[in-house]
Amino acid sequence: MTNIYPALDRYLHLQAQQQAIKAELEELSAQIIAEFDEDVKTLGYRNMNFQRCERRTYSYSEEIVAREQQLKNDKKAEEKSGAAIAKITTYLRVSKAESPV
Repeated sequence: MTNIYPALDRYLHLQAQQQAIKAELEELSAQIIAEFDEDVKTLGYRNMNFQRCERRTYSYSEEIVAREQQLKNDKKAEEKSGAAIAKITTYLRVSKAESPV
């Protein structure tokens, strides 16, 4: 392995910046949404459109929840039996080390 440490340091630095930026964007989004009039859904500014969007979510009956759970159980059974076909994706995961390396 070549000297990977500068890349690891840069990655951690950028990741910290990304988390700080994400937190600030969430705060700004809430501020901006609060300023929209109820009847206004889109605001144009500096050649960009800011849209107040809504997403509807549902809570389902116990019967539907039970059927979903049964489907999850059936999927797990196929995974164990080998009937399900696995797809492998390679990615980088970064997490806090439990003990210093």
